[in-house]
Amino acid sequence: MQRSIWVVALFLVLLVLPACAQQTMVPPAPDVPPVGSIPKGGHPPVALKTVDPDMPQEARKTADDGICVVRLTVDANGMPQDMSVLRCSDPIFEPNTLKALAQYRFRPASNATGEPIAAQISVEVHFSFTGSNGQPLGRVPTAQIGYAFASLPGITSTEPDTEGVYPLTKQMEMPTLTAIVDKGYSQAAEIFDQGISCSIQLTLSAKGKPSDPQIEHCDKPTLEKPAMDTLMSSHFKPARLNGKPVAVRLIVRFIYKGFAPMK
Repeated sequence: MQRSIWVVALFLVLLVLPACAQQTMVPPAPDVPPVGSIPKGGHPPVALKTVDPDMPQEARKTADDGICVVRLTVDANGMPQDMSVLRCSDPIFEPNTLKALAQYRFRPASNATGEPIAAQISVEVHFSFTGSNGQPLGRVPTAQIGYAFASLPGITSTEPDTEGVYPLTKQMEMPTLTAIVDKGYSQAAEIFDQGISCSIQLTLSAKGKPSDPQIEHCDKPTLEKPAMDTLMSSHFKPARLNGKPVAVRLIVRFIYKGFAPMK
């Protein structure tokens, strides 16, 4: 019997309290496509048994929250196999994350005829100190998003168009992204390899207001909407030509760089 290998994304969020642990399962987002070929009519794995990870003693001393993202295979018997840590906000969370995930049990993925098949998933585990009112108590790890500006391909003129919008050129003082307002981009990127990116064309007005966004390229389709939302919510200083602010058409590239080091 032939068994297909395909990939889905699964998000499991585990909240670890100072005195005890509880967990909340968040199902895969409906618009998250697999990194592979899903048989039509097939079904992803479903977690039947989950185990609360223990908060590391080092984290208890510093009251640091943590996040780990692990890639694993759920075999045709529903057993977790081949676990690999993609990233953790701090290495101290890795051992307890892997120990807990090894005890998970799943209803295996199935193909269109209902036969169980192996599937690769990504699991996101959160360690959080939470008060009785449900509010976070610990220091929460933050994601790092880098950015870069680029000119549109095929530019042959430095003159503005009929609406007064210039192409971005080396003769200008580059615009500045003064604040990235993350609207889900880092969360969408966490389950993939560090360095994943999304590039978007946009017009930046002489007042630094973005408009007319258009996806140029995203490494994963699931990054498109959060990248667009993040771009349109962020804050810019405009480009300048001969000391004067001008409107430009350019490409902004967002790059996921993992978790910022806890200080």
